[in-house]
Amino acid sequence: MVKVGIIADDFTGAGDAASFLKLEDANCILINGIPKEDYEIDKNIDVVVIALKTRSVSKEEAISEVNKAYDFLNKIGTEMIYFKYGSTFDSTAEGNIGPVLDDLLDKMNLKYTLISPALPINDRKVEDGILYVDGLPIDQTHMRFHPLNPMDESDLKILMERQSRYKVFKLTISQMEDFLSDRETFDKYIEEKAKENEKFYLAVDYFKDEHGQIIAELFKGIKLFSGSSALPAWLYKAAVNSGKDVVPADYSANEYISAPLKGGVLAGSLSQATQKQIASFIDEGYASYLIQSKELLSSFDTVKKEIIDFIDENIEKEFIIYSEKNKDDAPEIHNKVGTLVEKVLSFAGEYAIDKGINNLVVAGGETSGAVVKVMNPNSFYIGDVISPGVPVLIPDHQQNLKVVLKSGNFGGVNFFVEALYKMN
Repeated sequence: MVKVGIIADDFTGAGDAASFLKLEDANCILINGIPKEDYEIDKNIDVVVIALKTRSVSKEEAISEVNKAYDFLNKIGTEMIYFKYGSTFDSTAEGNIGPVLDDLLDKMNLKYTLISPALPINDRKVEDGILYVDGLPIDQTHMRFHPLNPMDESDLKILMERQSRYKVFKLTISQMEDFLSDRETFDKYIEEKAKENEKFYLAVDYFKDEHGQIIAELFKGIKLFSGSSALPAWLYKAAVNSGKDVVPADYSANEYISAPLKGGVLAGSLSQATQKQIASFIDEGYASYLIQSKELLSSFDTVKKEIIDFIDENIEKEFIIYSEKNKDDAPEIHNKVGTLVEKVLSFAGEYAIDKGINNLVVAGGETSGAVVKVMNPNSFYIGDVISPGVPVLIPDHQQNLKVVLKSGNFGGVNFFVEALYKMN
């Protein structure tokens, strides 16, 4: 029986969620896109993760894709649905998180669900209903100006009520702790909110790892959740009734050691974290190729030819292909360059795989989705966890290939070097 079905709004987010579940010994499979009607789930699988690409699409398209994923999970008898999004998504009135959740509440005939975008292990925290990143409200960080998913609001109540038809109520950790010790009072709280509102959301505080257990224990009876990759592992533990606490993973045993290093990195993310990781990798002396925006716009085929020559020269070593930080503020130019970067990096990934590369690291949610699309796997097995939220993925049809797909803001400054060491 499938205990948890996760619908993720991008591929790296799907891998992120799968990695935490893998650490809790869940039998988990990651499916790329909407499964075909005849797709069969092994009877031993108890967590199914479906990776979509809906983070930056219209409300209508996001609702349609999530509906298809839900229909599949419902068809196979999934007990609990989790709509996974990260701490970075379009927080404006045009964002699609609210409309998708409204539709799921209606479709599942539920009164409420949770809003929980926190991931404390990566310093994404929610306190008093405010989403913080690295200690600052997210609308005071560089994410406010994200070209595709601007975060111009950190108050989850305001953010969600911009997008949703329903009201949002905040719950602090102390309130949830009190409710856990007095379930009757909690039940009355929910009943009152249900009487006063057609449907509603609860934005839950979550600023320490252990808060996930409080949330999971309090709400384990409901059928729909939403938020980051932090909560599913706690929900899984509550669902299987293990009676054991979820212990945060110890990554000390995963420290990389000196070993032959071989593999490639494709970096299309413009996040500050990825920019530092790129610089660190290049400073280590590894081969690098910079995709220049002007050259990409003027002659896409020239850039492709240069990438072919670069990969041919370095396929037996270690290398990085990366895009420069676009300084042009014009949205139409930025979007055009972004599309071309995705296209050329997906080509680079496909070419490197055809040439026999066994270890490939891809940075950036949109870039990862584009690379996975050209790989065209049905599903992935979940391998070792490189760092919190970042697993090694092994395509079902090409099990000699190891792939690491990283969201832009994940990982330490030496992530690329460490990932390739651990993959070898």
